[in-house]
Amino acid sequence: MKNRILIFITAALAACLISCHKGNLTELTNDIPAVLEINPTVLASAGTRATISSFPDNSEIGLFITSGNISNHYNGVSAYANVKATLNINHWVLSPTVYLSPAPAKVYAYYPYTSENTDGTSIPIEHNTQTDYLIGTHTAGQTDINNSNSQVSLSMQHALSLLIFDVYVENYTGAAELTKIEVANCIGRSVLFSEGKLNLETGAITGTAGKNQAYAHTLSRMLGSAPTGHEKTLPKFMVMPVSSIQETGNVVIYFTIDGKVYTYYVPASTVWASGTKNTYTVKLSGKALITSNITITNWTDGINGNITLP
Repeated sequence: MKNRILIFITAALAACLISCHKGNLTELTNDIPAVLEINPTVLASAGTRATISSFPDNSEIGLFITSGNISNHYNGVSAYANVKATLNINHWVLSPTVYLSPAPAKVYAYYPYTSENTDGTSIPIEHNTQTDYLIGTHTAGQTDINNSNSQVSLSMQHALSLLIFDVYVENYTGAAELTKIEVANCIGRSVLFSEGKLNLETGAITGTAGKNQAYAHTLSRMLGSAPTGHEKTLPKFMVMPVSSIQETGNVVIYFTIDGKVYTYYVPASTVWASGTKNTYTVKLSGKALITSNITITNWTDGINGNITLP
């Protein structure tokens, strides 16, 4: 009987030691750093040519690895502000490498990468060069990112607003050549900005004072007698977002057809939101330019409508 009791006690002690050892091993494993991996995708509608819908090889994205707030460096590592991620044969390489601890990380991203962008609340953007700026963070449903789950999916969205024009003629006897579309502020107004700063955490864009230049899109397009509806072939360009036009005509769009300029006074309350595409169907009838069906779609859905210009 004594021997049986001794054997039972010995087995219990052994089981306890094994259990304690396993617990310590698990605790140590949870403390081992893991390398962050990213999987960014671009939210865009099919068929929108000349804007980014996927990343080609050697693309570079800027990353801010934080503890939640854009200004809080993850684990206090200042080098995790504006990490460069380079796409190399379907794999994103981070420089510097980001090591994750058990603490949860929040990742904010932007495109294209610039080494000077060390403040995630003030990323410079503009529409003069027609750069398709993208911003993003964790995809909806993404679980906590830490050393136990080191791969983050990022949903990237367009920061600027896209304008698309489907222009045609009716009862018009001229050659019907469209050579320029220009978006500008009315004289003395500063509603449309050409440059600004972007906050990656909030998505808010602040226009830069004094930077209100017009944007002119030059082309040579012979107009048909009906809307084409083929988005890939339509004139399009990006502008800085406009949150609201207070009065009709504060922002104008000029169409140059056969050397004559037709003016469209953008209506009050028009919004060209960040990440939206805004499609205008424009008819030149006789000597009047008419718009109809101002459509906003995604990129995300925006305006879809018509224009009439005297």
